[in-house]
Amino acid sequence: KRKELRLIQEAKTDPLTRLSNRAALMELCLKEISRADRYSRPLVVAMADIDGFKRYNDTYGHPAGDDLLRALAELVRAGCRLSDLVARYGGDEFALLMPEIDAADAVLVAEKICRTVARFPFARNQAIPTAQDICPISMSIGVAIFPEDGDTPEELLAKADRRLYEAKRKGGNQVVAPPFQEETEGGVKER
Repeated sequence: KRKELRLIQEAKTDPLTRLSNRAALMELCLKEISRADRYSRPLVVAMADIDGFKRYNDTYGHPAGDDLLRALAELVRAGCRLSDLVARYGGDEFALLMPEIDAADAVLVAEKICRTVARFPFARNQAIPTAQDICPISMSIGVAIFPEDGDTPEELLAKADRRLYEAKRKGGNQVVAPPFQEETEGGVKER
């Protein structure tokens, strides 16, 4: 029985980053959409991508790229709430499933992740890093909101992905989200 449970868990886990994989993300996203719809609860899906990852991989090699993916996986997971799911969507893309959070707070989480990644001292030589080994890395994130941006995992992920690439077109290291109203001390502000 333990072996069977381990195999089930491995089938839902990305072997490099130990994050959930795309299959696990899609399964849980369906459940969370159903729950959010049934109870009128907020749900946010975000897509995150490393800016310039291909150049990093080509410059420092694939083992360094794998090290970078593992380090980023930990940073993104640490930047999210315990109730959020962080999955490796593919390549250098990560997906975040954030139930029970409104758009404004989800954007704050995503912006915090971008700042944390940009400040983190990634070293291309993990064994004995020197000052020359430190490489600046940044991340772009696109945000989609249920049900405004879609009511299926595919629609939400596609919308978040389009916003992710808008963030990259704007120079990267930023979050692009749909416009939403945010309550402030002086009233309601469009964001």
